[in-house]
Amino acid sequence: MHDDLLPYTSEAAATGKSALSDTANGRPTFPLLMAYERADAAERDALRTALRGTLPAPDAYDAVRRVLDSTGALRAARERTRAEVAHAKNCLAELPPTEGSAVLAAIADFSADRER
Repeated sequence: MHDDLLPYTSEAAATGKSALSDTANGRPTFPLLMAYERADAAERDALRTALRGTLPAPDAYDAVRRVLDSTGALRAARERTRAEVAHAKNCLAELPPTEGSAVLAAIADFSADRER
């Protein structure tokens, strides 16, 4: 989930992946799905157009970014990611404490806090 946020929250030099990649390939990533749920008809049309592959990648990215910002989808996706990490760690807390459960909890934290 967090990986889908990186094109909008981190620099390409840090992630090793172009911010345009998902949009250019028409991938409906987690934040786009959240934006689509919150969007009005015009914003949904903008998302469909951006993912259709008919716009130059930078224009498609800008269109997606505008909808993500106007709908609050990035913030919501980030919050949902953190909630899923908290849920995973709560489930792990029900297990006997072991090195393995500690590693899994650390992986959960890392997966939501990384920039690449």
